[in-house]
Amino acid sequence: MHDADPSDPRAGKADRPDSTADPSIDASGGDTTGVDPSGVDETLQRLHAYWRGHGCAVLPPCTLDVPMALMHPQTVFRLLDDEPWRAVCTQPVARPGDARGGRHPFRTSRHLQLQVVLKAPPLPAVRGWLLGSLEALGVRSAEHEIRLVDQRQQVDALEADGVGWRVLVDGLAVGRLTVWSRLAGRALDPPPVDLVYGIERLVLPVADVDDVYRLRWSQGVAAPSYLRLRRRAEEEFGRYVGEVASIDWLRQTLDGLAAEAARCLDAGLLRPAYERAIEGLVHLDVLERRGALTPRERAERLATIRRLVVAVAESMDRRAGVAPAGAGGAVPRDPVAEVPVDEVPVAEEPVAEEPEDPAAEDPLAEELPIDEPAPADDPVVDRRPVEEAVTEDAPADPPSRRKRKKPSGSRGRRRRKAADDA
Repeated sequence: MHDADPSDPRAGKADRPDSTADPSIDASGGDTTGVDPSGVDETLQRLHAYWRGHGCAVLPPCTLDVPMALMHPQTVFRLLDDEPWRAVCTQPVARPGDARGGRHPFRTSRHLQLQVVLKAPPLPAVRGWLLGSLEALGVRSAEHEIRLVDQRQQVDALEADGVGWRVLVDGLAVGRLTVWSRLAGRALDPPPVDLVYGIERLVLPVADVDDVYRLRWSQGVAAPSYLRLRRRAEEEFGRYVGEVASIDWLRQTLDGLAAEAARCLDAGLLRPAYERAIEGLVHLDVLERRGALTPRERAERLATIRRLVVAVAESMDRRAGVAPAGAGGAVPRDPVAEVPVDEVPVAEEPVAEEPEDPAAEDPLAEELPIDEPAPADDPVVDRRPVEEAVTEDAPADPPSRRKRKKPSGSRGRRRRKAADDA
């Protein structure tokens, strides 16, 4: 089910002060303080209860393979309409480009994201709510290093832009907080807030383990481990992506999905059009991982998906009698100016003397960069510090390209002279 339409979840809560939202009490008054959050299931229960306390409806996931929770059809269509909206949803996401055959302690081809969407929230309070949600899981600043690292977000497939922060706990990126200013080519005013937790990563510091396959789904005696639940699937998906997937079939499927989305648009069926368009992103990721795409073909196929998404938004505007994007109107305010910066340590991205990471423009490179301490014997883990970390979807872990300082003094002159003589 993709489009459950609950009534405004903020009804009856709009006048309640933010400080009354108790992280241990859900909207129905249920106490969750006795729940041990160190299992994946218990962590989800805690987060659902916490955000229900802030007026969010708990929604089911969509049935599509999507590379990020933001692409949930309910999320996109609600952000594009004018109705109030607060919702929380646990969404499985598919990242074929991150398939490592079950050998990586953090990267997996499929994982869980919990997304919180808040339209027109009180922006100065949002970061306090984020910290409160971590504290509800037992992640307290007195015991863990919690940092927010500035990061501009761009999702080309949705023609979306925003500003926000990566959420790091003990150096491990566990989530992202974004204030979106544009979606499907349309300015969003007031700007909504999108908070995404990478659930498996978030549970690692709570459970005090360093490998997702050492997690347990829940804390029951007979509860299965992630090793039992996910390792075999990761091994098989890794082989499928790297060896078995048919390049011809993937290309034909992408062409067919784009054509079907266009047919749905012509028939005025906006949600089927959106879903068929977005469905192609996972196939595109497999082709890219196999090295079967030239840069030009990748850009063209991505542009096709983006045009279809923008066309869906324009059709929504025409139905609502709204002027299309770019036709004038008020300029949305700067959301960052409204958010206080003194609640937690904020690490600004350093000014680097290197070109921009090419993955920054990647629509699938939006989530959770690799920036964690790595085992010395794992060749696929990025070992650079947080500020130099690449995104999860970057095709490789390239070495730093920072300019080196030339040696100074007589020693430096001797080295340069020796190099010239050589």
